[in-house]
Amino acid sequence: MLRELIVAAVLLVFVFLSACIDYKDSKLIEKYKYACLTLTSYDAGHVPKCDTTQNCFELVEKNLFNFPTENLSLQSKNILHYYKSHLANSWFYYNDAMNYLKEIRAFCQKKDFDAAISKANDFGYDIEQAFEESDNAMTSSFGLILLEKELLEKQDINLMKEEPLYTSYVKLSDNARQIFSKQDLGLDNYASNCRRLARKIEAMRAFTGAKPELIKRKTPSELFLDFVPFAILGHTGASDRVIFVPVLSLAVSEYIFLARDSETADRLLKFLRREKPNTFLRILSDAVGSKNSLASEYAKLIKEYSLRRAFLNQELKDLTETVEDKLNATDRLAKFFSSEAFDYADKNFMSNLQSLLNEPLAVSFDSLAFDSLADVSARAESEIASIRVEFTTLDENIASGRATLGRSISNFKRILLNVMYINNSLTKFKESFYALLDRCNKEVLSDKQNEPELLLMKEQYL
Repeated sequence: MLRELIVAAVLLVFVFLSACIDYKDSKLIEKYKYACLTLTSYDAGHVPKCDTTQNCFELVEKNLFNFPTENLSLQSKNILHYYKSHLANSWFYYNDAMNYLKEIRAFCQKKDFDAAISKANDFGYDIEQAFEESDNAMTSSFGLILLEKELLEKQDINLMKEEPLYTSYVKLSDNARQIFSKQDLGLDNYASNCRRLARKIEAMRAFTGAKPELIKRKTPSELFLDFVPFAILGHTGASDRVIFVPVLSLAVSEYIFLARDSETADRLLKFLRREKPNTFLRILSDAVGSKNSLASEYAKLIKEYSLRRAFLNQELKDLTETVEDKLNATDRLAKFFSSEAFDYADKNFMSNLQSLLNEPLAVSFDSLAFDSLADVSARAESEIASIRVEFTTLDENIASGRATLGRSISNFKRILLNVMYINNSLTKFKESFYALLDRCNKEVLSDKQNEPELLLMKEQYL
């Protein structure tokens, strides 16, 4: 690509036309001074000031990625590092270019056009590099989106639709739809906004009649090989699918080419006034700035996703502990009913006692996991033991990586519900048993203790 000035009229005016300038013509000198200062004016963008790539990288992390990323996959953490590195490089070149631009304007103010021209090539090189690094960052951001979307699908994300992480999966999927689409889908997301910025550049007045095509076709493998020194096979989607990646730096070369094609100073100045070079500085800020930019939108997307992954991982840990606690508590309840004291309790014990005492219970046994004290005594411990085996197996599969995140979460929730159902049933039986026992004791100690029905119950069960 060309190494000339992109957004400074100094290069576009003076490099091309310096041989034609009559430095003795004061009116002409003033005209070019005014043109230089007007066309090299610039707005304050949203790119933080930094003077080394390391300093820029630290500011990228501080301003955009000040959140934990340890819950991302190893491949995703590597790709995110590439993104931050390219973004930091873009910030560095942007700042370096702005320093040259300020020097150029100072020389123009002094009418020292030769000195201004001497700085123009350095300025142009920096701006070109800033755009190329911006393109590299955008490319790697698409790679991370596609990779994490596929990893979530392999982790059975569809089994966790009630989880906040599923909302992030929907957002990644919508971004992926745009990445795989040739057309602008009109979505309100990061990938669509990248596409819209490219289309906005293509529609600039400077490109009337010579519209550059800034959306390039690539395969997923080509996309990953752009910034990863090895192919991430199996994590790039269907290998025959085509993705569409904006390459904003192509507009830079086209802009320079059209400017160089101007045959006279007047035609060149007219061309530059149609689309001031400062437009490219604003575009760069819109792409890589620390706020109100594509970079800040991407950082927000990844932050939300990363935190939701952390939340889900913590939920899985909490579920594991909760299930184990509930299992232990339920096991203790089951052991209460395994006592020999309950050997006398046949299927009809509680219903007969309830009828005899005319003591209605607050709960129906039909809604419980067991239909009688005899059923509790016979099955409760074995039911808990069976659930514990399932729990232990699932826990081991998670530790070994054989269980997906979606299946782990859904199975733990199912196990917890089952344990809580059994625990609740045993608790109701225990409460009902003690309520009837208390009433029975009162009846036995009362004047009714010699009634035939009570004597029969006492003979059968006590």
